[in-house]
Parts: sequence; structure tokens; C-alpha cells
Amino acid sequence: MKSRKIIAHLLASYKKQIYFSLSFTFFLMLTASLIFVFIIDSEYQASSQLLVEKSQSVLSNQLKENKQIDSRMIEAYAAFIESSEVLDQVSKDLPLKTSVSALREQILVSYASNSPVLTVTVSSASSQESVSIANAVAAVFQTKVSDSFQTNPVTIISQAVPENGSKEPSQKELLMKIAIAGTFGFISSILLIASTHSVKKTTNARDRNMWKKNRQLQTVFK
Repeated sequence: MKSRKIIAHLLASYKKQIYFSLSFTFFLMLTASLIFVFIIDSEYQASSQLLVEKSQSVLSNQLKENKQIDSRMIEAYAAFIESSEVLDQVSKDLPLKTSVSALREQILVSYASNSPVLTVTVSSASSQESVSIANAVAAVFQTKVSDSFQTNPVTIISQAVPENGSKEPSQKELLMKIAIAGTFGFISSILLIASTHSVKKTTNARDRNMWKKNRQLQTVFK
């Protein structure tokens, strides 16, 4: 019974601080949820894969034995995918309103060491656009390589496909970010309350000392 009275007394004494801490925490959690749901756009990704085959007409014993040449060839092909020649044609074929430099920022070309497979991954705010760009890049690259190099034919082994339904922000990721915002808000509110209390305590102590000095001076002059 006595412990309950103590707890009730403490709650009554720190009612404003507790209300401020909970309100500040809730405000940050609500702000974080609104930002991640309504302001930050969802990002869709789509990937197509290309196989760079070795042309039998250019194979030699040196090429068969030297894997480094193959790696350099794949690196050159990966760079060619992101070249203005390919991306400008992609932009015209779709057509796209973005510039070639902006389109290049949406594309990531990846490949494993000594692997003839190139993966073209496109990021976009639109699921359909990411699919269209990924497939267009693969098709244009295949045509450009065939027309320009006439060696090492390229085969599209995997086309990008649209995702089923609309993509919403990951619920787990969203809850985690809201929880982080709530934790940050709670800790910040506690620190703010503590610092305010410390400043107030220091000010009161200084005022009391000044009051005592004034009382002593008044006593002396009397």
C-alpha cells in the first residue's frame, strides 16, 4: 500500500515530464511513418540477363588458356551497355522523358569474375517502367553488339518480368524504422527533461545563494 502511494506521488510529481516524453515519442513515430509511407517513393527493380558467347571463328589456344582476356572482354561489354550509344537508342525506342545521364543512374550492370553472364538491373518508381527499360537495354545491346562487333554473339537468357500487384513499403522495414524513431524520441525526451531539470536546479541554487548573500548584507548594514 505504501509503495503504491509512493508511485502515485512520483507520477503526480512528474506528470508533465511523462506527458512530454510520451507526446514527443509519439510525434516522432507518427512523423516517421508519414514520411516513409507518403513522401518516400517505393523503388521497383527489374533484371534481365545476357550471355556473351565466344565466337568459334575467333577462338585460339591463347584465348582458351588466358582467362584474363575473357574478363576484360566482359568488362568492356558491361561498359558498353551503359554507353550513350546504347542508352540513347533505348530512350528513343521506349520513349523516355529522362536524359541519358539520368537513365544511366537507374541502371546497374553486374557480373561475376570470369563469368560470361551480364545482369542488367534497373531501378524505377514504376514497376512497368523498370521492366521496360531492362528489356529494352538487353535488346538494344544485343543488336548493337551484333552490328558493331560481329563477334561474340549475345543471347538474352532471362527477360525482366513485372511484379505481381503493386509494391508497398516492406512492413517489417517500416515497423523497424518507426521503432527506431520512437526509441530515439524517447531517449531524446529523457535527455531534454534531464538537462532542463539540471539547468533549473542550477539556477535555483544560484538564486538561493544570491538571496543568502543579500540577507547577510542587509543584516550587516542593520
